[in-house]
Amino acid sequence: MIPLLLALALNPGDRIPKFEAKDQHGIVRNFDAIKGPKGAYLVFFRSADW
Repeated sequence: MIPLLLALALNPGDRIPKFEAKDQHGIVRNFDAIKGPKGAYLVFFRSADW
């Protein structure tokens, strides 16, 4: 069985999966709504302190 994190891992150059999430104002955004003319970096940080 592959751990969930490995199953969802992306490699450099991979396209991100489609997603939607609410911003701090409650507006639903997707990648197209937040990227600029040259694209965007999407950074996810998860603390190791469980």
